[in-house]
Amino acid sequence: MPCISSKILIIRDSHNFLILRGNEITTDKGDMLVFGFYEDIKGIIELPVLRDKVNPRWWGNNCCSPI
Repeated sequence: MPCISSKILIIRDSHNFLILRGNEITTDKGDMLVFGFYEDIKGIIELPVLRDKVNPRWWGNNCCSPI
């Protein structure tokens, strides 16, 4: 997991504000915003391949997918 900037921590803590890091990924089914996934994927990735890379415990409960 990448380190969190001290400025972000100050904002989060002083305002009791949830900050989530997201990664916009282009899939063969369209763009997706994935939270808590830190790999920087270049180009277009097939959705099943992305699904295999993302922590499997999140699929089904927190993500919506046509596949």
